[in-house]
Amino acid sequence: KIKFTTAMALSDGKKTITAAAYICGIVAEYPRGKNGFGFDEIFELENGKTLAELTSEEKNEISARKKALELLKSKLG
Repeated sequence: KIKFTTAMALSDGKKTITAAAYICGIVAEYPRGKNGFGFDEIFELENGKTLAELTSEEKNEISARKKALELLKSKLG
């Protein structure tokens, strides 16, 4: 099993807020897909697809970066 984690912090010099999010998967038996870079071709999700086999829209929906950013934004208010 593998986990991709994104951590973010925002500070005004007096107060710092942080957020972290992740996606889980497994290492694929072989690289698959054309819509990715880095480890996308070997990061296999629970649905059996690698990140590189997803459309950009599908990747954005499950993105650890997006989840961490949304969590950070929710802490601002």
